[in-house]
Amino acid sequence: MGNGVPIQVLGTSFAIQTDESPEYVEKLVNYVKTKIEILQKSLDTKDSMRILVIAAVLIADELHKEREKRPSSSENIDELEGITENILAKLDRALDAEN
Repeated sequence: MGNGVPIQVLGTSFAIQTDESPEYVEKLVNYVKTKIEILQKSLDTKDSMRILVIAAVLIADELHKEREKRPSSSENIDELEGITENILAKLDRALDAEN
C-alpha cells in the first residue's frame, strides 16, 4: 500500500492508505464534500452520520446509474465477436477474389 493521504471531512481528520495519487484522492474527497454540503443545506439535521450515509447512498446511486448506461461485458463480447466475424468474412472474400 502506498503513502497515507490526509483528508478532513465533517471536522474529522485522518489518513487514507492508498496507491492513488494525493491529487486523485483530493478530487474524490472534494466530490464527497460537495455532496455533504448540498445535503447539509437541504436537510433539517445536524447528524453527521446520517448526512454521510445519505451522501454515500446518493453517490452509489450515481455509480449504478452510470453502470446501467453501459452495455454489460457479455454484450461487449457479443458485439466484438460480430465485428470480428464480419472482418473475417471480408478477408475471406478478398482472398477468394485473388485466387
